[in-house]
Amino acid sequence: MVRPKINKLLTAIAVLAFIAMGVTGYLIYIKFAPSEGTFCFAGGSCDVVNNSPYSVIDLGFAEIPVSILGFLTYTFIFVMSILVMKKAVRWRKIHPKLSEKLILDLLKWLAVIGSVFSLWLTYVEWRILQAWCEYCVTQQIIILIITALFFKISSTIKADMKENKVCEFC
Repeated sequence: MVRPKINKLLTAIAVLAFIAMGVTGYLIYIKFAPSEGTFCFAGGSCDVVNNSPYSVIDLGFAEIPVSILGFLTYTFIFVMSILVMKKAVRWRKIHPKLSEKLILDLLKWLAVIGSVFSLWLTYVEWRILQAWCEYCVTQQIIILIITALFFKISSTIKADMKENKVCEFC
């Protein structure tokens, strides 16, 4: 049975997503309360990064802080991981083609997109802003770990399907 292995990985993902929710929540807070000043552990430049033009996505009619997008992404990953882990939703009742495996694959690709975006933001901190925000880097590391864990889940399910010719998540 592969479910206990997957549930351990999903537990790790949920814990990491919860931590990242806290980190991005703090970044949201300091974005809207800049007079408070940011507490950076290693003398970083959190305020420089968090107040740069790269800290928002300009939609033309509104600017959305990147930290809000991160918070929403981590919240979604957290909730969906728990729902899959607890088998709390009968996905096929929502749509006949939905399955836990499809949900896990979608979460994996969401994490990949988040990782690519985070790597770009890391490049911006390093080469363009030449300033580091420990909170930003922390969540960037977390999304990379979450992505790796989702790939581990995919390979575990694939190996189990080969071995047992049955998929618990399909």
